[in-house]
Amino acid sequence: MMILMILDISNLIYRAFYSINPDNFKRSDGLSTNAVYGVATMIIKLVKSFKKDYPNITLVACLDSPTCSQNRKKQQNTYKNNRLSAPSQLKHQFIWIRDMLNAMDIHNVEYENYEADDLIASYTSKFSNTFDKIIIVSPDKDMYQLLDSNVSIYNPRKKMIESIDDFEYTFGFSSQNFVLYQALIGDKIDNVIGVKGIGHKHAVNIIKQTNGDLNLLFDEDFAYIKKNLIMHNKELIISNLSILTLCKNIHVKLPSSSFNFKQLKTQKFESFLDSMEIQAKHLRQYTTK
Repeated sequence: MMILMILDISNLIYRAFYSINPDNFKRSDGLSTNAVYGVATMIIKLVKSFKKDYPNITLVACLDSPTCSQNRKKQQNTYKNNRLSAPSQLKHQFIWIRDMLNAMDIHNVEYENYEADDLIASYTSKFSNTFDKIIIVSPDKDMYQLLDSNVSIYNPRKKMIESIDDFEYTFGFSSQNFVLYQALIGDKIDNVIGVKGIGHKHAVNIIKQTNGDLNLLFDEDFAYIKKNLIMHNKELIISNLSILTLCKNIHVKLPSSSFNFKQLKTQKFESFLDSMEIQAKHLRQYTTK
């Protein structure tokens, strides 16, 4: 079985940084390496775990660009305005993690003005018929809109795989309507304001009554719950839909071969760990020493 595993590295970086004390992982010059260590550990554990059932895994790592929010900010200038800048102990680790991915021979992509989410969506869209199964590794709920019969999400926070059936059982509607659901209730994490007066329950009922059809949603003659709020906030909803829908047409490429742990037994990976002064045995076992 051919598997494409897509890593939401930008999300995993923050997860690693905040789950591992930066004061416990430092080089002799005082610079923290906890995110580097954490991401490397997560990748190796993930691939080892999945390779038991899927020996042929093509691995792709997606990263936010420094200007990743610009396109969406042009549409809504409040988009992600609630985000704090990266902590000082993390900032220098971003480039190191990119270097680490290269040292591990893991295909990694970053496009100017695009978020990692958009790259993931583009990979999912372009290669859904190339692979038997696509697994997105991310705890980000925005990934729900990408679920399909052969696309699932591995949530590293919950340590579980979520399928399209799992989503529909939990939410009560199709994953293809998740963007509309978000557009109605808003997204506090990304600072996207929803329709005041519409929460989870009403949003689900509206989606069920309209089947997520925007023509019905904005049809003046079609009756459904909270319609007055929808019609009054039509422009906001349309704007939210544009902001929240992931881009699927970025020109992305696959690596030339599937991932193999033998790739790590190189001087590159060994030298990288040396430069980080990381001696962890579970990482060092894949070096040439």
